Amino acid sequence: MGWEEVLTAHAQASQARIREHAVVLCIQDTTELDYNGQAMSGLGPLSFEAQRGLYLHPTYVVTPEREPLGVTNASDC
Repeated sequence: MGWEEVLTAHAQASQARIREHAVVLCIQDTTELDYNGQAMSGLGPLSFEAQRGLYLHPTYVVTPEREPLGVTNASDC
């Protein structure tokens, strides 16, 4: 199972929680996933050339009262 399949089930549950609220905030973030020293293909340089990994860009949803509702989207590069 890939990360996309795991996220799909989570996003569906998040969307069900979102429908219960009139207003939600969608917050985007960039996170470095550092896999330096691990034997993996497809990794690129991070903020320091010696670091190898990928950037993840998730969309995190909360209510205006800061209640977490989940992650609805993510992309990597």
